[in-house]
Amino acid sequence: TCIKGHRSTACQHSDRALFVIKRKGRPITQCSHCRELRKTQKIHVKCNCNEKKK
Repeated sequence: TCIKGHRSTACQHSDRALFVIKRKGRPITQCSHCRELRKTQKIHVKCNCNEKKK
């Protein structure tokens, strides 16, 4: 059986529209650069990279 919005590998029909299913938890707010700094150097700061580019 197919669940609306989900499609398994065995599903053969294509009349239903697909839509994105969001991941659990809070959304990511930091860029990949700041996130990598947080993981490697234990630095946890607010990401201001988008403001620097402007």
